[in-house]
Amino acid sequence: MTSENENEPLLALAGVRGCARKIKIQIDRTMAEYLNSNQNPEFSILVIGAKDRDDLEKNANHVIFSDTIGSIRLYLHNSYPFRNCDVKIEEIYVPSLRDNSGNSIFSTMEYMPTIIIFLNHGFAKPGYPSRIEDLDGSAHIHAKIAASEINSLQGFNLLNLLTVCKGATISKPFIESENIGAIYAPLDYDFSEGETLSEIIRIFNEEMRRDQLSAVLEYRRLYPMEAIL
Repeated sequence: MTSENENEPLLALAGVRGCARKIKIQIDRTMAEYLNSNQNPEFSILVIGAKDRDDLEKNANHVIFSDTIGSIRLYLHNSYPFRNCDVKIEEIYVPSLRDNSGNSIFSTMEYMPTIIIFLNHGFAKPGYPSRIEDLDGSAHIHAKIAASEINSLQGFNLLNLLTVCKGATISKPFIESENIGAIYAPLDYDFSEGETLSEIIRIFNEEMRRDQLSAVLEYRRLYPMEAIL
């Protein structure tokens, strides 16, 4: 006989698909608006918690994010099939939430990353500020401060993968920020990285690959055809 607490992960995962679909719709709408005012798009994917792509793929718990990056890159390219332009996508990897001087990485950025992938731990407890932590525990940043620093940057933020423990709680200041895009943080309990993390990322990847042209089709519906030729 299983207890209510033992069933919690299964019940939570049942709602992840719906969350991923809502995020995909939000992304499509945001991209449709962005297409109207940007003729030569430049995007960036910031991965926090890995030194480079090889480092990402060496971690058994994080290798699935390589597929995530591929799905996102394909989505960004496919959003511009009718435009005669070069879609530039830069991948940026940083191993820690703080640089060698102890500064928050967001406080030293000039432009807002288009996509942010957090390969981190999350901490949220009543009476304490929620925070995001490096996997090795060497550094952390309060969620409210991180959201504020990102929100103050110039540029365009489309998506943030905050798939950490207590993610739904930690994501609140991000969601409340005017300039920050969609937040994928479907779970709000402590979970081990392993199967749970892989499952929620796998579901997200599937949704990102679904109807890859939906943002462009929405754009064509909202604006005259000559605007995209």
